[in-house]
Amino acid sequence: MFKVENIKENNDFIIFFKIIEKKFINNFQQDGQVYFGLLKDYRKMEEDGHQEVGDSYEASLTQKIQLYIRAPDSEYEEIHGYKSGNNIRINANQCAFCFYALGLKCFDKKSETKFIHKIPIHLIEELCKDKGGVENCAIMIFDDEFIHKIKDELKKKRLSFMSKKVSYDDYDYIPQFDIHSKEYSLECCFHKRKKYKYQNEFRIAALNTKDESLKDLYVDRVSNQLQFLELKNNYNFICEVNLKAQENGNICGVYYDISCFLDDGKE
Repeated sequence: MFKVENIKENNDFIIFFKIIEKKFINNFQQDGQVYFGLLKDYRKMEEDGHQEVGDSYEASLTQKIQLYIRAPDSEYEEIHGYKSGNNIRINANQCAFCFYALGLKCFDKKSETKFIHKIPIHLIEELCKDKGGVENCAIMIFDDEFIHKIKDELKKKRLSFMSKKVSYDDYDYIPQFDIHSKEYSLECCFHKRKKYKYQNEFRIAALNTKDESLKDLYVDRVSNQLQFLELKNNYNFICEVNLKAQENGNICGVYYDISCFLDDGKE
């Protein structure tokens, strides 16, 4: 049971989850391994025809910036911008751990105390395409304690990182940091094409010291913080939140219980 007042970081995220292949459950649950994929690899995946998981535009430069080169005839030619397209990628060994975040505003209110969020089976099928299908997958469910542990491990490794929701804006945004800075190398990881909006993605992005995925990050006592729900064909995923007031001496606080389950949609 969680206390509503403990929601942190100026957002209302109360639960997170990630769809994974069943064969990777032990990596998280027993070993505590958290794998950060190299974004450059995802670009290559789409270029090689794996469009379900790949994205050739990962870590693209904002379209608010126009870049030019001098052509042989001394004219300047646009190589990035509205005319030439979104052609520049930021390469800085960016790696990302990607998942899904739910806040109360994502839930449908069923009563004064009950809130429901449903991921329909057609969306689950879309998210499981690159993982061998629905019955080959499970949903890993966790709260922000697990995220804080990941961040603590990144700090121990002295790696630069950033975490927040992805914006599906086709890279048409005003950057918060100078485009030549390390901070912008992370900021650009949180913008994607609108076609991927259905993913509703939350990320932790980090700059690796090597040009490879971040594979050696381990979190202690993960089994106490994670739940796993194996997916089934034709079943929706349901997350239910029940609010309750609880008195402790002279103080009354608002708490919530969360339950996640599969539902076939039948009465």
